[in-house]
Amino acid sequence: MNIYIIRHAESEENAGTSASNDAALTPRGREQARRTGHWLSNLELRPRSLFVSPALRTLETADLIRESLPVDATVDPDLCEHGLLYGDDGLSGAEIETRFGRDLETRGTEQRSGYRLPADFTQSHGWARDLAGETKSDFVERALRVIERYGEGFRPGSPPIALVTHAHFGGFLLGTMLDIPSSMLSRRRMRQLNCGVTRIEFTESYRIVHFSNATAHLGDLVVSE
Repeated sequence: MNIYIIRHAESEENAGTSASNDAALTPRGREQARRTGHWLSNLELRPRSLFVSPALRTLETADLIRESLPVDATVDPDLCEHGLLYGDDGLSGAEIETRFGRDLETRGTEQRSGYRLPADFTQSHGWARDLAGETKSDFVERALRVIERYGEGFRPGSPPIALVTHAHFGGFLLGTMLDIPSSMLSRRRMRQLNCGVTRIEFTESYRIVHFSNATAHLGDLVVSE
């Protein structure tokens, strides 16, 4: 079972042009996402489905990736950043469907439609509005839940998947997959750059990191932090 961990592309908050905790992508970020999708679509072992944080920057990143990699995409709030949206309400299910829903597109034998939402995803208001602040133990529990769901919940030999997430959560998730203690991860984060891609393989005996924070596909659009 292979999992790709993808950090979202450059957001307006990353670039310092917005103070929003649910910022959109910059023009450079949009091109980063497109290049990431093109690169992933040409891999021999390319992802067959995406699971996406409901933050605007991750939704936009995955949507642009799917221009070249037209696969199913499912929203998963457990993939959001540490602390969720820090008081921002986020988008409602209805807003996600309006912004990212589209008629089914056929590209050869592959198809693409809008995002799949969890059955309990709120339609009437922002998904994070009623969520309390996240403690450190909540954050660790969430990372373990994601690993169980995607790493250990899929059968060996299942098609590769990709998780479109955030810098802190993505790095923490990778470290947790490798059994690095959470106390160490808190002191020395495993940082991922915008549209950095990590591939980790789960077998019955091992967890194999094939590459981490790959950014060569971005060319001159790599932004060091």
